[in-house]
Amino acid sequence: DYFSIPQNHPTIQRLAINSLPMYASSVNAFVVVAPTVPYFNQPERLCTIDSYRRRAWCRAEVFSHVLRCGTSMVYVATEKDINPVSDTSAVIEDAMRIFYGDLTCCALKHKGMEKCDKEQLMLPLLGLFGEAVRTVAEMNSELAKSTVRTGLGQTILDKRHELFPEEFDFITEQGTLVRKPLFSD
Repeated sequence: DYFSIPQNHPTIQRLAINSLPMYASSVNAFVVVAPTVPYFNQPERLCTIDSYRRRAWCRAEVFSHVLRCGTSMVYVATEKDINPVSDTSAVIEDAMRIFYGDLTCCALKHKGMEKCDKEQLMLPLLGLFGEAVRTVAEMNSELAKSTVRTGLGQTILDKRHELFPEEFDFITEQGTLVRKPLFSD
């Protein structure tokens, strides 16, 4: 993330970050590159596949790709090897729970921010989810419908209210908790 997102210009950085779900959903293959290495600006902490799986933006990238392309071309690369993921892998299970992942803005209590990154993620993910539902609805073949509606696709549909929460807790710089709408009417 550090090298692929501009770090010195906040406006360009925000635009690049906001484009991640659309970019991730458009690529032919998605490779999670997660070797065990020290954080760039916090060398006492380690980046691992587990820390990748906890981060909301990382979850959003994986989920965005999976919504449009499925899991057949999703891989995890560590310092040891590269492996394909399955519909039931921990990477996919965590990715579906984007809005429960760690966000820097939340850790910093949204200092100098009017919106949480959860709000920034809402529209692109709603669009991708809508596209996935439309694709299933437009399929002509009953076999194709039953194939798509089993496994991961069915899990997403069944858990949509959990995966796309109506509200979330926004904590201000002063520590005030504000309940904000997310995927509500």
